[in-house]
Amino acid sequence: LGDDSNVNRSVPILVGSDSDWMAVSTGAAHTCGLRGDKLFCWGANFYGSLGDGVPNIHQKIPKAIAVALSWTKVAAGVEHTCGVASDGSLYCWGRNIFGQLGDGTKVDSSIPTLIGVGDWTQLAMGTYHTCGIESDSIYCWGYNWWGQLGDGTSGDGLTPERVGVESDWAQVALGGNHTCGVESGVAHCWGGNWAGQLGRGAADSPPRPTRIGLSGTWTQVAANLRQICGLRGGELYCWGRNLVGELGLGTVESEPLPVRVGTNSDWSTIATGYTYACGLRSGAL
Repeated sequence: LGDDSNVNRSVPILVGSDSDWMAVSTGAAHTCGLRGDKLFCWGANFYGSLGDGVPNIHQKIPKAIAVALSWTKVAAGVEHTCGVASDGSLYCWGRNIFGQLGDGTKVDSSIPTLIGVGDWTQLAMGTYHTCGIESDSIYCWGYNWWGQLGDGTSGDGLTPERVGVESDWAQVALGGNHTCGVESGVAHCWGGNWAGQLGRGAADSPPRPTRIGLSGTWTQVAANLRQICGLRGGELYCWGRNLVGELGLGTVESEPLPVRVGTNSDWSTIATGYTYACGLRSGAL
């Protein structure tokens, strides 16, 4: 939590005294944030996920990462982290057991490692795989047993590989072993599908982007371990695992196809956690 303690909190607590934070991203047990153009991380530092060059030394307050660059984006995964510098270059650090850092190896790194130059506009982190959008194309790398990298194979990817030939992807979202994205208003998913999280109404796990089973103009998808929610014309839909009611349907039955949540049509954004979802409707949470 970055409050210089190990005390659990049930209400929000201010982190430090600075008031110029621009963005924040949380992993399994670590947090990173942008303050101005500086990047800070704190929490658990197994495998070097804090990027400060000293793995396994945990931090209770925000600590600057080891590479002094101007940063514009950060995304924290389970045990690894990636960020985008002001020149559009992509860096990753932390655990790399399946190649999720994208540096061509499976060696952990406790400092940011340059993965690729270009114009990286979005990052998305799964459990052990990573994807990003560069010049409106999706690239993925890391763990690929279920085909979640979208390249048609089940072998791990050690460097970013382009997904398909489309160059008009607007968004990408990663679950535990699956990936979804929005391309020209069409929602696609690929990878693991044992809980129906690909939204196709079928039990197969396609290793390439496949349209979900509901047409229309999609603006966002959000993924967690085995659940997906998405926005379509201001309407909210969810599908996949539903063991504790995480689909918001008032039931605990999993759904292999998108099901509309409620009757409202003024949803503006949606986010999914491990077994829950939250969203904004007309500015109200």
